Amino acid sequence: MSKRTKITAPRCVECGAEAVLATGREAYPHRPDLAGKIMWKCQMCADSHCGCHEGSQRPLGRPAGPKVREARTLLHKRMLDPLWQTADQIYEGGFENELARTIVRGKARSRVYAFLANRLSMTKEECHTGSFDLDQCRAAWRALQGISYAEIREWAKVREKAAKENGDT
Repeated sequence: MSKRTKITAPRCVECGAEAVLATGREAYPHRPDLAGKIMWKCQMCADSHCGCHEGSQRPLGRPAGPKVREARTLLHKRMLDPLWQTADQIYEGGFENELARTIVRGKARSRVYAFLANRLSMTKEECHTGSFDLDQCRAAWRALQGISYAEIREWAKVREKAAKENGDT
């Protein structure tokens, strides 16, 4: 028998109100392609919502209005994603196969988020852009500005070595 976890309704980034489940038709009436999607929508803020993980009612973050959603998207597209998606470029010998490249990028993604969490004084679990408000998006942008993946990799290696020496593996 599988154990079902109760999903807690997320709170709106804009007003703090508890969100309710809605369809994509309600959140995006002009987008028929999203009509069947399940979303969390704030009852108080007209345009504050967030999606759900595919095939579930688990929220992808916290509902937010258009300005915050745009800031989250820009943070991903211009700062976070380029860091981990190009991490494999620092390896001169290349990769023997795509699986090796995928593994490197996966580790890089984890390191990028750990680095950002550290810079923002958050736990890795709290550091989820889908939960960020506008100020957190701006702080994350500033924290990553001018940073290369090579710097993040070195930062991670120092931390990993210290954890190993302290028996925190």
